[in-house]
Amino acid sequence: MKKLVYALLCAFVIGGVGVPAYAERPKLDLTLGHGMLSGDTTYQIGGTVDTPSGSSEIHFPLSELEFPLDVYMLSVGGSLEFAEKWKLSANVKKNINSDAGKMKDSDWGIFFDDPDSLDIYSESDADLEALITDINLRYRFYKKSNWSFIAGLGYLRQNFDYEISNLDQWYPSLNDYYGYDIGHDYVSGKVLEYEVTYNIPYMEIGTQFKIKDKFSVEASLGYSPLVNVTDEDNHILRSKISEGDCDGDAILLSLEGRYDFLTHWFLTLQLDYMMIETDGKQKQYTYGEWTATIDQEIESEQIFAALAVGYAF
Repeated sequence: MKKLVYALLCAFVIGGVGVPAYAERPKLDLTLGHGMLSGDTTYQIGGTVDTPSGSSEIHFPLSELEFPLDVYMLSVGGSLEFAEKWKLSANVKKNINSDAGKMKDSDWGIFFDDPDSLDIYSESDADLEALITDINLRYRFYKKSNWSFIAGLGYLRQNFDYEISNLDQWYPSLNDYYGYDIGHDYVSGKVLEYEVTYNIPYMEIGTQFKIKDKFSVEASLGYSPLVNVTDEDNHILRSKISEGDCDGDAILLSLEGRYDFLTHWFLTLQLDYMMIETDGKQKQYTYGEWTATIDQEIESEQIFAALAVGYAF
């Protein structure tokens, strides 16, 4: 009897309080990665315009501002597998260089109401501060041999904060209309501040395939019908602030390969693609006074590729 009690106590302690010794323990992975984000976040305005004096219709787009997203990023992540079929993951990405490329500003139909006439165009230096957080919960609903299928829910938040400087602006259609070209206008220093935040709750399905003992591949497809985007554009040279609020959807694709090269250490190679399309309204204020509300679309196309090293506990 003493030996039986002793054996039961050992099983109780080894397996955890209230958990049988044979139950699968939670698995914790931590990763540190380096990668590159490429793409843009772009907004367009036009369409219906409401002003203090009334409403009117103009062509769409009247104006487009394209902000680059070409920066290197550091990522830190972790995942916890529990109850055999559940996996909770979180990841944070932060850019490690600020030079994102050239911001492009285009205006059509300014001189005459011709939506195909590019009348004003400019390029400026774009410095970016980016922060991306992603958390999701997955459930493995089917497993057979080396294959398994998953479904899950997640929440992705992206914040892009820009400082735009060193404006180079010219007028492509001027010579066609008036027979002369006034050249380029240059303004050094900061000319614009822009901040945009994407809130993306999403659902996803995916598959995992294990190749031998050390290699595995995971692919997933995500979709969000509930994207919300808010932005603020501060045109410093014109003392004009524009605030947008748009809703729409997003498609998310992900592919990740994993190689377990030591008992606890592994490498991952990740490739993500995302397309976001939203529309809404932009409110414009000059010297603090509301001057107009106009139709707005905010879109983003992004590619992220990264190599990470991880440790499995």
